[in-house]
Amino acid sequence: MFTKKYIAFFLTCFGAAGIVMHGVFKVTVFLSLAGAVCASFFLAWVLISIFNRLIGSMQSSSEVKFASLVGTEAEVTVDVPVDGIGEIAYIAMGSRNIAPARNDEKMTIPRFTGVRITRVVGNMLYVRPLMEEKLRDLDTKGVA
Repeated sequence: MFTKKYIAFFLTCFGAAGIVMHGVFKVTVFLSLAGAVCASFFLAWVLISIFNRLIGSMQSSSEVKFASLVGTEAEVTVDVPVDGIGEIAYIAMGSRNIAPARNDEKMTIPRFTGVRITRVVGNMLYVRPLMEEKLRDLDTKGVA
């Protein structure tokens, strides 16, 4: 229940409250001890809350969520065979990343081909060539 931070804040507040109560307010040792214990629990909780709120808001993650990659354009870096695994490079959160990829079409996708990520299964990205996607869009609009 009590973390190391809480214990450290408690001991610091206990010492400070004891010194203030005994030295400044001139109360007896037993009364300053009881007051310091009560004050320390409250002050440590307040300080931990403030500390977590300030530090917690500064934390961020550079991890890419794979589910958010659906629809992203990428480039094939290692050929993606019909029934095998290749590799693609994509840009997410301002950096270039690579990931394993499988083919959503029944054809080999050569290196340097532009692709679109169509779905994600586990850590495997499924891709479709951009040209095939453009042709499919033209076909569905009735232009052939």
